[in-house]
Amino acid sequence: DGRAQVADFGIARLRHSTFVETKHLNAGTVAYMSPEIMQGKNVDEKCDVYSFGIILWECLTGEKPWADKLLPMQVVVAVGVEGDRLALPPGCPISLKRLVRDCWRHDPRLRPTFREIKLRLAYLRNKHGTH
Repeated sequence: DGRAQVADFGIARLRHSTFVETKHLNAGTVAYMSPEIMQGKNVDEKCDVYSFGIILWECLTGEKPWADKLLPMQVVVAVGVEGDRLALPPGCPISLKRLVRDCWRHDPRLRPTFREIKLRLAYLRNKHGTH
């Protein structure tokens, strides 16, 4: 039917991920990890919300996240230690930028639920269209 679907947000099912283990993961995985996974903190569905925000960024830019980082540990330091986030494109609607930034909040409790994300995306679709 021509609709894109993203699957396998299984990160939330992980229960034990530590900072040391993170350096052994490939860059493709690390680029989508939430700060709390990188820091070995509690893992829940809000980690998947962070990852979804990265996928939204990818859709907006057409680029791979953190492509300027040569090593996975550079991403871990940038995101997990220094709190860096990817730059959003200037032409992006403010409400969509706000949604992506909310998905990337450092405190996972402040990130939206997927139900909230669905409602906000539906609002954006109705306001801005589907192109």
